Amino acid sequence: MIEHIQKEFVLGGHKAAAIAMVMQKATVILYSELNPELMRKIKMESTQNPQETLERLMNQYGQNASIIAMPYGGATLPILADKR
Repeated sequence: MIEHIQKEFVLGGHKAAAIAMVMQKATVILYSELNPELMRKIKMESTQNPQETLERLMNQYGQNASIIAMPYGGATLPILADKR
């Protein structure tokens, strides 16, 4: 089953919609083997060097920026705690 999913997976509309909603509120940068041109077409930024990207984001947004690194992003559901 895992081999089949790896070869035949198609992004469902519900997942695409969820990603689009996240992208309205946050910058999403993927460290992935996906083709960078494909990433541009779907309006996502890709990186080949996560450390350089982190440094760039810290310079851009400041040392107190909220940045989440998700090593298994496709299988992770982040829940942000209420800061009150």
